[in-house]
Amino acid sequence: MRRTSGAAAEPGADDIALVRHRLGNQRLGQRLGQRPGQRLGQALGQDRAAGGGPPAELVRWMGAVQAQDFAGGVWAVGMRCAPSGITAISESDVEAAIAARSIVRSWPMRGTLHFVPAEDLRWMLRLLTPRISAGLAWRNRQLELDAKGFTKAAKILTRALEGGRCLSRPAAYSELERGGISTGGQRGIHILSFLALSGHLCFGEREGRQPTFVLLDEWIPRQIAFDFGDDEAFARLAETYFRGHGPATLADFAWWTGLRVVEAKRAIEIAGERLRTEQRGGVARYSLADTPAASAEGETPLRPRRRTRGPAVELLPPWDEYLVGYRDRTAALGHLPDHLDRKLELLGRPIVLVDGRARGFWRRELSSRERGPRELSPGTVRVSVELWEAPIVEMDAGIPGIERAAARYAAFVGRELELEVSSQRSQATPPTPPTPLKRRSR
Repeated sequence: MRRTSGAAAEPGADDIALVRHRLGNQRLGQRLGQRPGQRLGQALGQDRAAGGGPPAELVRWMGAVQAQDFAGGVWAVGMRCAPSGITAISESDVEAAIAARSIVRSWPMRGTLHFVPAEDLRWMLRLLTPRISAGLAWRNRQLELDAKGFTKAAKILTRALEGGRCLSRPAAYSELERGGISTGGQRGIHILSFLALSGHLCFGEREGRQPTFVLLDEWIPRQIAFDFGDDEAFARLAETYFRGHGPATLADFAWWTGLRVVEAKRAIEIAGERLRTEQRGGVARYSLADTPAASAEGETPLRPRRRTRGPAVELLPPWDEYLVGYRDRTAALGHLPDHLDRKLELLGRPIVLVDGRARGFWRRELSSRERGPRELSPGTVRVSVELWEAPIVEMDAGIPGIERAAARYAAFVGRELELEVSSQRSQATPPTPPTPLKRRSR
């Protein structure tokens, strides 16, 4: 891709092939009516025996799904389980997989919350968290937290949680305070995250909208956990990452896992022939050898060329794997002006993806903040799409893709859809007032 400073660039053939291949491995852009869950089961082979249905199979396919935003993480799983047109996976289906303990939420990588397969959590914590804990040592000193304090906190919370009980964060803080441990000034969340990193705690089901903490040994019994030596754990980590994110580079893999580059390189070497290598522009990119290679046009059996007219549109949640799963995000963001594509806040916003490239923002409203004409009807979700480039909206073929994507989200959350679409000129130029294109479906 050729670029000039401050200007957007259009993708070349190699960029298009890379985007299409990644979309297939990320389980995005499906438009032919096949359920990804069915193909996932075939591709996962023995891993599928762990059960849990399509949400669990999807998380096993990806290796992990970032989930510090809970609702966004749930949608990241659900949208990848959806067949063409209307979703067969609901928000409650994903939460049911959490309640069934087939997927679990914790801090296995980069100190960031992820959904991971329950059977994988322990070896991931063992392999990946020592470096995270070492990096937090300075902060623990600032908060006057030490090994003695963590040991005391573990005993207090073990007594409070044993027997299958769960505690919300405020309730856990109350238990610690009653035991003589201050939770003020961010001490509380650092204690809970440290105990999760060390394998004492993980997240359980939600109570209402509140996440809860449980004892890991009770929530995920050790007998269902995979137990790998370090070499096999490194290889498995490489396999799962490149299966759900490939083609990707060594630097991408090191970023996603939080491993040092030398450790990430070792993992790739141990995986060996289980990975396929391709060279693009002098850079090695890896995919799982068992996943189909892309054609020159980027078509794969996992993502056949679309036979519907118009662009494929996805409504990505904040911090979606399609963006944060790579150190180099040029494939999705490289067409944006330089002042935009490096902004971290872009990754933390819900993004409109059009044929694999970021083209705008979207947001949802589940309840009205206004009275009058814009008051939201009960049982309705308002999806507001703001595209950065007017031509996408002006093309008649572009609107159906947006409508399909919004309809899948509305079905996922179990509500009727009210859709609003607006556009502005490229953000390389000063913004102009949006042009509203309003759709309401009942």
